[in-house]
Amino acid sequence: MAPQEPFVDDLPSNRPFSAIIGLIAALLLGSLFLLISIWNSGSEHEFEVYEIVEQDPELIGGLSGLQAKIKYPEIARKSHVEGRVIVRLTVDKNGNVRDTEVLRGAGAGLDEEATRVISEHAEFIPGYQDGKPVAVKLSIPIEFKLDDESKPLSDQSQSSEKQNDYVIVEQMPELIGGVSGLHTKMKYPEIARKANVEGSVVVQFVVDENGNARDPEILRGAGAGLDEEATRMIVEEAKFIPGRQSGRIVPVRMSLMIVFNLR
Repeated sequence: MAPQEPFVDDLPSNRPFSAIIGLIAALLLGSLFLLISIWNSGSEHEFEVYEIVEQDPELIGGLSGLQAKIKYPEIARKSHVEGRVIVRLTVDKNGNVRDTEVLRGAGAGLDEEATRVISEHAEFIPGYQDGKPVAVKLSIPIEFKLDDESKPLSDQSQSSEKQNDYVIVEQMPELIGGVSGLHTKMKYPEIARKANVEGSVVVQFVVDENGNARDPEILRGAGAGLDEEATRMIVEEAKFIPGRQSGRIVPVRMSLMIVFNLR
């Protein structure tokens, strides 16, 4: 008698094997999503840029050392152009400079030379927050001043204003309460609120020996009353632990960004 063909119902079932495969796939997929989530979380922290930190970046060689590497643009020299260029930049956690931006220029090639000097020659000890190196945004002024031989005689006879304010010091001024505390004292201008105006205002000022802000200057404005409110906040509300150089309390020029957000 010939053997009978097995019925489909008599064949070994593949269902347990399929279930195991499905479980493994689900576990792998879940692990993948978890890894992506962890990586994204780490990346957000990795690329976070601070404005105020516990320990500010330190310019190796100081501002005078950086100034010594300036190559005065020939067009500016021939035109007797002098001035101050303020460059905003980010010092990353390795002490390297990135994302340079001229906040206030002087023209005649000085803006480009200031950016070049900072990008190519500035080296920093990175800033620290919670004991870890972090990226910090700051501003540096580069002074362009011709020697007497390059100036017209009429300019040589004029005395220039002596600059007594420091820019980089051993201990930078510390904003009491931090930027977040300062933002709680914001009075959003009504004209900006009605017009739904938001934006960032960068204010440069000097922190004097008493920890007060003076000589405010808008480096980048947003209009609709936001510039005036940012200035008011810094002059009236901000209080600093003053900066120190060689153990002495000294006036320090610095800048802060005030962010206006209606949400």
